Amino acid sequence: MSSGDIAVITSSGRAYYKLVAELKRRKRGFLSLTPTDPIPVSVRAVITTERDKDQITHPRVFVYDAEDDAAQVVERVIQRVTGRAGYAKLVIGVDPGKRWGVAVLGDGAEVTTTVLSHVEDVVSTIRTAATRFDADETIVKIGNGAPIYQSAVIEHLDEALPRAVRMESVEEQGTTRSSVLHPAHKRRRKDADAAIHIARRPGRPISRRRRNA
Repeated sequence: MSSGDIAVITSSGRAYYKLVAELKRRKRGFLSLTPTDPIPVSVRAVITTERDKDQITHPRVFVYDAEDDAAQVVERVIQRVTGRAGYAKLVIGVDPGKRWGVAVLGDGAEVTTTVLSHVEDVVSTIRTAATRFDADETIVKIGNGAPIYQSAVIEHLDEALPRAVRMESVEEQGTTRSSVLHPAHKRRRKDADAAIHIARRPGRPISRRRRNA
């Protein structure tokens, strides 16, 4: 795409690839510029990298680290250019297991998904999403298909999340698609899809033991 109110300006090939892939996934128009190119007046936000930011003159510059998930910075940029202050409801779906699917939905729309291998990374990812995205209400919905994994992540999240964040247990039956639809090389997508389905299902409240804010 070659037009839009968002500009991607970076000399990093890796950062560019990840940012452009995320913008295209969202069907969002954007401009691709080099750090020395003039920035059109139509551009309302610039996404760049640490090494290029000093070459850019614009009132709204977002710095992206290529080690991070591009979806999060893209979501912040879209919120800014559309004038959206935040979400009415942020839902984080979790598919527990040896591979953990995590999906973040803002007002029902997919914001970001990831698949992780360790509960510590899962907790960190959820805590970051719950505190980074502005929302009137935040709910973490955790699938019950693997009780040992579910219990472990609930205990960690109860300590890590702000008291205002609600947690719910969700019936997992039917959330994981068959291997016919998801062959071996698409396992990560299957885990992410299961987390999305969990996020969209009604759940049973989980009591929070943490008492501080």
